[in-house]
Amino acid sequence: MMVAPKRRMDSKLQIASIFSGCGGFDFGFQQEGFKSIAAFDNDEDAAETFRHNVDASMEVRDLLDRKSVV
Repeated sequence: MMVAPKRRMDSKLQIASIFSGCGGFDFGFQQEGFKSIAAFDNDEDAAETFRHNVDASMEVRDLLDRKSVV
C-alpha cells in the first residue's frame, strides 16, 4: 500500500503570476492553499482590484518593456 507523504501544514506552496489582472488566478490558488508571493500587471485599475481581491503584493509594471524589467 502506497502512502502519500504528509506535507507540513505551515509550509505553503508558492506561486508568482504575470499579467495578473484582477487576481482570479491568484485567488483560486489561494483558495487551494497556495501562497501568492508576487504579481505583475501594467494596468493600475486591475492592480487596485487585485489588491482588493488577493492577499499578496502587486507591482504595476509593463513586463513587455525591457527597461522596466531590469
